[in-house]
Amino acid sequence: MIFEESEWPKLDIAMLNDWRLSVASNQHVLGWLIIFPPLDEETSIVHLSDEQILEFKQIGLIAEELLKKTFNSEWFNYLQEGNGVRRLHIHLEPRYSSTREFAGRTFTDEGWGRKVKFLKEDLPSKEVVLEIVKVLRKNLLEMNIEKFKVEIATT
Repeated sequence: MIFEESEWPKLDIAMLNDWRLSVASNQHVLGWLIIFPPLDEETSIVHLSDEQILEFKQIGLIAEELLKKTFNSEWFNYLQEGNGVRRLHIHLEPRYSSTREFAGRTFTDEGWGRKVKFLKEDLPSKEVVLEIVKVLRKNLLEMNIEKFKVEIATT
């Protein structure tokens, strides 16, 4: 893991109402995001209220649009795991059929058409991950989002 838990706030893109949108510290695929619902509990997605499920759907659509705009993402996988961080959060894995260039690095989705292939070596550096955060914050700020109070992170 490149970022210590104390550094995780640096990975935040924004708060959308009470939901936190963040960049995953390990970028196995370019733009891997994590969506944190307003619940701070060890639970699963089925314990969200009906209203929260609808908010999650809307935030997922915003995040997908952001990833398409920023990196030309082609497909999206969602996972709710909670194995390492015992708090409800949903991973959003953007998928790519071809390579992407960003911040001087070539990103290849070697698992395209299957599960994401986790990189055992050669994960993007802290500097590259922070550039991902920076460009996503900028592009989210430029989007016209009406249904949510959007607070862009500044850490």
